[in-house]
Amino acid sequence: MRKTLIFNGSPRKNGETASMVRLLREQLPGEITEIRSYEADAAPCIDCRYCFTHAGCRVQDGIQE
Repeated sequence: MRKTLIFNGSPRKNGETASMVRLLREQLPGEITEIRSYEADAAPCIDCRYCFTHAGCRVQDGIQE
């Protein structure tokens, strides 16, 4: 089964980018996940290097999903 991840960085929920994403989703088979980065709970990397020795990130935010 094909999996597709779409990152949408537009701040407008119903703008032109959202329209293009809707059209794209209609054409793609399989499981599709869209991340709207404007609304995401995402913190920047703090370069703590936790991920060098552990699975995952020390910063627990929406990106962990």
